[in-house]
Amino acid sequence: RAYPDESNPGKHTSVISFYVRGDKASIAGTNNGLDERQALLETAPLEALSEIAQGFAAIIRDEDYVASASQQRSANSGTLDHVIFGRNEPALHHYHNTYRAALGLDLLPLLDPASMA
Repeated sequence: RAYPDESNPGKHTSVISFYVRGDKASIAGTNNGLDERQALLETAPLEALSEIAQGFAAIIRDEDYVASASQQRSANSGTLDHVIFGRNEPALHHYHNTYRAALGLDLLPLLDPASMA
């Protein structure tokens, strides 16, 4: 969750939460490491959850926040007239469209990749 700074629209405080399925449904038969992760959750849930959460939090801190801070500096400079979100960032599309809808603005347009060449 992001909590905007009341005095500076370029700053916010974020709180990261992780949710875990309560039923611990079986995911046997996969070949991508999920079997081992499920076994770890069943035998040492607190330690496993902590390890997984710390891993995701580190990625968010070391990659996402660094990129966001750089983008905010660019936005603050006023030199950019637009930003293009990649297809690999569906959360950015979702959140910006959610805010735009709440503000009564048109949703972000989708660009034709052929027109970008």
